[in-house]
Amino acid sequence: MIFGQAATPPVHSKRVVPGALLACAVAVVVSVGLLPQTADAATGSKHPRSLAVSVPSDPVQIAAGQSGTIPIRIVNPGSSPVPVVVSGRAVHLENNGRVKMGNGPDPLWKSYAQFPTGPLTIPADGYTDVNIKLSVPRFLSPDLYFIGFLVSPLPSGGGNLQVVNQIGWFATVDVPGPRLRKLEATVAGPGFVIGGGTHALVDTQNVGRAALSYWGENDVTSWPGGSVPKQTRFDPSLLPVGTSRSFTVTGSPAWLVGVVSMHVSLIYSRRSDSSTTEIQLTKRTLVVSPIAILLAIAAILIGGSWWWRRRRRKKLLRERRGGRPKKTGGATTKPGVATKKTGAAVKKSSVATTKTGAATAKAAAAPAKSRSATATKAAADKTRPAEASKTRAAAANKTRAAANGSD
Repeated sequence: MIFGQAATPPVHSKRVVPGALLACAVAVVVSVGLLPQTADAATGSKHPRSLAVSVPSDPVQIAAGQSGTIPIRIVNPGSSPVPVVVSGRAVHLENNGRVKMGNGPDPLWKSYAQFPTGPLTIPADGYTDVNIKLSVPRFLSPDLYFIGFLVSPLPSGGGNLQVVNQIGWFATVDVPGPRLRKLEATVAGPGFVIGGGTHALVDTQNVGRAALSYWGENDVTSWPGGSVPKQTRFDPSLLPVGTSRSFTVTGSPAWLVGVVSMHVSLIYSRRSDSSTTEIQLTKRTLVVSPIAILLAIAAILIGGSWWWRRRRRKKLLRERRGGRPKKTGGATTKPGVATKKTGAAVKKSSVATTKTGAATAKAAAAPAKSRSATATKAAADKTRPAEASKTRAAAANKTRAAANGSD
């Protein structure tokens, strides 16, 4: 089967009120028969027949327990009349606005919706208005309800084979009354982006008890230089109970580097159409342009080259002032090694100075020791004759005493 979108003719046009739920549906064109020949029997045209269907753009309001009608228009832009039949079909509204048609009638409306009986002939290059009669059950709570139907062309007689299409559509019925709507929304996106701009994904979900419609805007600012907001508005979006819808918001900085702030505002009617509720979401992202990165790399290279040349020039000046021969080739000593060797040389010089001082002290102490020894020897030489004379005197006295004793 081939799914597509049918054209909507400018019929039953009504003003779309902001905040009201949109009822204009997307048609589903289903090709159900592709036969070998596609020529029209009456006119000989080789183009397949096509149909279009339109419904009221605003919901048809019918109170619970009451009856009403839904007008629809079937348009035939072809050059020959087309017989069709209209039957009920279940319709399912899914996430992100997708519409799925069922294979049979909706169980909820099977006993309460009456579609035209019998074939209807749509004139060539014309249209036919028909009504769907609806009796709303009393047990339905206030909400929006979707009535699906299928327009099926019938093959023409005469043995000619043609392409037969079916047009799936739905209309919206509003059962009035107080209702509780609740919308939840989140925003997610990167915190850092390398590029010209950033984006974020806004996810909305209907967690209330009735369908709702929301609209809003995205205000983008940046720092520095982008304090004036850039505004983007969102068209009204229908969100049935239990469904979700996601969309993307974008922003860009005023300069090559900046912090982009995206302020998303979502507005919907919570309990009544006369009052609204607003949800505010904010996402901030640091955006760096690739051009800024290239400029930063170029600045680092230029600054590093300038610093190296300046340092090399200072080193050459120090070598010339110190009188040391300039080293060439691979004999250049690394600054750290040279500093360590210079420190070691200073330490050795201090050790040599200490040893020289010790030798000087020893040399100074040597004459003093020599003078002391000389004085000691001279004193000894002076005392020796006196001691000898004393010894001789003592011996003479002993000799006299012995002689006197013998007498």
